[in-house]
Amino acid sequence: MQRSEGCLTSGMPRFLVPDPASSTATRSGFSLVEVVIAILLLTIGALGVASTATASAALAASGRSRLSASNAVARVMDSLRATPCPRLAAGSITLPAGRITWGAVTGRNSADLTVTLIPASPRVRRSLSAQTVVPCE
Repeated sequence: MQRSEGCLTSGMPRFLVPDPASSTATRSGFSLVEVVIAILLLTIGALGVASTATASAALAASGRSRLSASNAVARVMDSLRATPCPRLAAGSITLPAGRITWGAVTGRNSADLTVTLIPASPRVRRSLSAQTVVPCE
């Protein structure tokens, strides 16, 4: 068999001809099974990150809705505290945060105030309630 520079006489390039001296134990690279397992593991990891990000965004939105509802209850409670005791009465109002109801039980020296919000947002699942006692003069 005659050899020419870089080619065998059959016309095949030298790098395509298997070298009988090399064995499978010394070959480098990854098998198809290893590549498929690696892709599967990376996909599972990416799905885990995506689901965590989705849950985190939902919790953040729920927190914002709950904060808005709490602020609405606090505003109503503050306005009731500023109202003189003889003028305190039960009532309700509908706001974007939900329906707020309040009640006042007036005693001789104090008034018990209760404010409850039934949220409009499905992200806030429970109603919010605040109670306080204000002195009457």
